Amino acid sequence: MFVQVPLHSRREGLDRIPAEGNGAKGKGRGRGKGKGKGKGKGRGKSSKEPVPKSDKGLEKRIQKYARGDVALQEVVSGKDKKLSGQMKQRYRSDQETAFRLAKAEVLQTAEAGFIDTEEQDQTKRLTQKDIIESAGVGVARKHFSFDLPFGPYSCSISRNGQNMLAGGIKGHVAFMHLESMNIFTELHVKESVRAVQTLHNENMFAVAQRKYIFIYDKQGIELHCIKQQKSPMHLDFLPYHFLLVSAGERGEITWRDISYGEQVAEHKTHLGPTACMRHNPTNAVMHLGHNKGVVTLWTPSVKEPVVKMACHNAKVNAIAVSGNYMVTAGAESKWKVWDLRTYAELHCYRTRGHAVSSIDISMTGLVATGAGCHLEVWKDVLASARQPRPYITEEYKGRMISCARFRPFEDVCCVGHSDGFGSLIVPGAGKANFDSFEANPYETKSQRREREVNSLLDKLQPDSIM
Repeated sequence: MFVQVPLHSRREGLDRIPAEGNGAKGKGRGRGKGKGKGKGKGRGKSSKEPVPKSDKGLEKRIQKYARGDVALQEVVSGKDKKLSGQMKQRYRSDQETAFRLAKAEVLQTAEAGFIDTEEQDQTKRLTQKDIIESAGVGVARKHFSFDLPFGPYSCSISRNGQNMLAGGIKGHVAFMHLESMNIFTELHVKESVRAVQTLHNENMFAVAQRKYIFIYDKQGIELHCIKQQKSPMHLDFLPYHFLLVSAGERGEITWRDISYGEQVAEHKTHLGPTACMRHNPTNAVMHLGHNKGVVTLWTPSVKEPVVKMACHNAKVNAIAVSGNYMVTAGAESKWKVWDLRTYAELHCYRTRGHAVSSIDISMTGLVATGAGCHLEVWKDVLASARQPRPYITEEYKGRMISCARFRPFEDVCCVGHSDGFGSLIVPGAGKANFDSFEANPYETKSQRREREVNSLLDKLQPDSIM
């Protein structure tokens, strides 16, 4: 990939050639007759300017933040000079942003901390009690557990990792702040709750109930009832497009813009009820799992699936997507890792007893799988050699795990099961550094309002999902 380095980076030393000073040796140019310091003719020791060290890894870091492999000639239009100038300015701005982000990595001193053990010891033998005892007070207080009779529960966590929405299939919905453990609202909708989903901020959330999709505010007041799609089963949200995506029993997938409430697109899958649904955070493409073991990829602008993959010999129970990799779980007690660039299978793991019912991928690449009463967290399973054993294991005796979701920017995994919901401490699961303009865990009320306005102004159109 070719990345053009901005002009100012050359001045800062990226392509600087060390030059000797003109006045390092020989005669000085100061006034006087040569007796003062730095004045007149002096034969002192030669002094050289410090030579800046070249950053060998800067080009690679710039490629990580660059927006696609596009040269300047490809974005310039010869017919429209005004458009050509705007595209040049935008291209240079993107190059400048990538360079500054690469240079600012030096300031990000925090790193994700995993568990280090001796060669003979295995991290999977560590229990939550052992991890909490060795962790600090700030980490230990993030572990919680609620025993409730309205399960099994499904969970959804906000983008900044501060709020969690939990919904029990028997009609219980709770929206809470995870740091202070304050409950914003608690509802009993008196009908089954199939899925819950947080939206762009903590002021609104969506609940897929038995017949329709309902939108509630932070106080639990019903704002809207979406009756166009009946019997919804799965919900997801695309933050850059402000689209609420839903899939139901009748085999359809629907995109709805929550900024003005209109339905953008609706497609028929012709594969029966949707078993599971997740979106790719990189390109906002929806991944749907079906009862025949097929995974389909959908976009709002195409009525047919853009990709159709035969992943399992049985029903697809769960899907998780992270960048170029997808993890799927089937009812035949297998879960597989796929490369979305070649659509090839990388690894295949088999579970004992129950099949995997929920999968999630953390910011650092950890994979959490819930099968029956067993929860396993795997490390380095994406684009590496097959791992012989899990990283951390936890057992919920007498309970069935229904949902597992990692908390962004924190070493925490939230788990919903048949008798309530809780959290686990998973060292190394959260990203150590965050972009406050993207998702700020410590944002104030005024910052939240400003971010909401800017997000609406920068909202992407549904046609941009490719």
